[in-house]
Amino acid sequence: MEIEGGQIVVERFMVTTIAIVVFFAGMHLNRRVRLLSDYNIPEPVTGGLLAAVIIFVLYQITGLEVVFDLQTRDVLLVYFF
Repeated sequence: MEIEGGQIVVERFMVTTIAIVVFFAGMHLNRRVRLLSDYNIPEPVTGGLLAAVIIFVLYQITGLEVVFDLQTRDVLLVYFF
């Protein structure tokens, strides 16, 4: 991870690591919040919304934009679906 001109650039390995952490955070939230499990909200969606909120707050506070390496996205989408 490096900061370049107002952007935080997240490389492939770190994207995969963050994706795993986000998935487990979503799993934990779905177990703790009954409404999410009652409506069968997938763990990656719950964790992804949490990550999106955290990144949004980071952007609003610091003005730094988080940029992910999207080459990992295709592989992670296969796992999601």
